[in-house]
Amino acid sequence: MQQNILAVRQLPPSGLRRFIIGWVAVLVAGFVLLGSGLSFSIGRLHAQTEKIYKDSQSLQVNHQLEADALAAERLALLDKNQNDTRRLAQRNEVIADGQKTLLILNDLSQDAIERPMAAEIARRFEALTSGLQNPATHEAQQQLLLDDLLKTLGKHRTLQRQQMAQTKEASARLDRLTDNWVIALLLISSLILLMGVAELWQRIFKPALELETAARAFGGGNLKARAIVRRPDEMGRLNETFNAMAQALSDREKERLHFVATVAHDLKNPLVVICGAAHLLENKSEVLPPEERLRWTKSIARNAHQMENLIGDLTDSVQNETGQLNLHCAPFDLAVLTREVMQDQAASVQTHALRWTAENRCLINADKRRIERVLMNLVSNAIKYSPAGREVWVSVTTTNNHALLEVRDEGAGIAPDELKTLFRPFARLERTKSMAQGTGLGLSSVKKIVEAHGGTIEVESQVEKGTTVRVKLPLAAKE
Repeated sequence: MQQNILAVRQLPPSGLRRFIIGWVAVLVAGFVLLGSGLSFSIGRLHAQTEKIYKDSQSLQVNHQLEADALAAERLALLDKNQNDTRRLAQRNEVIADGQKTLLILNDLSQDAIERPMAAEIARRFEALTSGLQNPATHEAQQQLLLDDLLKTLGKHRTLQRQQMAQTKEASARLDRLTDNWVIALLLISSLILLMGVAELWQRIFKPALELETAARAFGGGNLKARAIVRRPDEMGRLNETFNAMAQALSDREKERLHFVATVAHDLKNPLVVICGAAHLLENKSEVLPPEERLRWTKSIARNAHQMENLIGDLTDSVQNETGQLNLHCAPFDLAVLTREVMQDQAASVQTHALRWTAENRCLINADKRRIERVLMNLVSNAIKYSPAGREVWVSVTTTNNHALLEVRDEGAGIAPDELKTLFRPFARLERTKSMAQGTGLGLSSVKKIVEAHGGTIEVESQVEKGTTVRVKLPLAAKE
């Protein structure tokens, strides 16, 4: 299953991540623009408010200066030729207040239009005060100086009112522009947000719901349930991975059903032979010649041993999957075991020529029963998948502190792309399924047993020329 998942079609780089990043970036940019526009508008409105405030202060100062001028002129008229000390002091105080007011007006006049007019007001006020303080100045001249000052103050008020009106109008325009800017940006941001949500629904939520539906259907027993792959993005890859996993599980389920049927078949055949031989020996033992009884007894033992090997493979498979493969290791001679197994096989196999060579001594520390099953499985496969009349070679040698067991046949061989699935549980090559029955557990069990002993297994094969399996096991430590 893992290999099937790894074999998922590689989709191009995701557009979903780029879409989300771009979508969020656009929203952030929209809010940044909104904030920038509001900040700019607030700054401008603040500046205009300051301008209106200064213009209103200028108007207030203008009125105060006008009041000071009128008061000074009134006091001058009341004190005409009387030289009243108290009135003179009041007049001088009013003139001093007017001069202070002029300083304030000058500070409030900042632009190129207001400064000349403020200077003109200052000159008119100074001319008026000089005339009021000069006894030789006639009333008509004083009135003329006062009228000039009042006219200049009137012009100044008109200017301030115009400027305030213009500032208010500009503020109103800016306020309308800001409102339109905010509304436009909010509408655009809302539209982008809705479009992004709709796109996220299509790209994430809808595929996720479809994946959930497919997973629920698959978990409910519908092994054909698959998720729809809509786009080549992360969700598409996730759905592809689920589909690959579902396909792998479906294939494993088919393999399991085939395995159950094969095991039932493989157990049934020896049982039929055993039951038939036992029934024959039970009912006709007295009339059968000794050699016939011996033949049937050997047949019972051989089929029982075949069933024992099959059950051993099943047990090892379960223990391998649960990680509880228990070994009962003890020193024994692999060469002796190989000779015994091959002699027994040669006595029972009539279709193939079995050849074996074994060194005089090859001591290993291993579970003898399982190593025997390894040898039996390898020899059985060599016989199953090679035509009748061919030879099968088995050799045991020692090299570099290892025992080397080789099993070679002249059979159908294995293609290079099939070698990677050779040791998978329940896996059988399509090309050789018709050549012999099997559960697909033999080689998987062999590999697990060999690796549990600290050994390795290698396969070298050529199609239609044969296969060589090499098993390396550590030699027993010398005393």
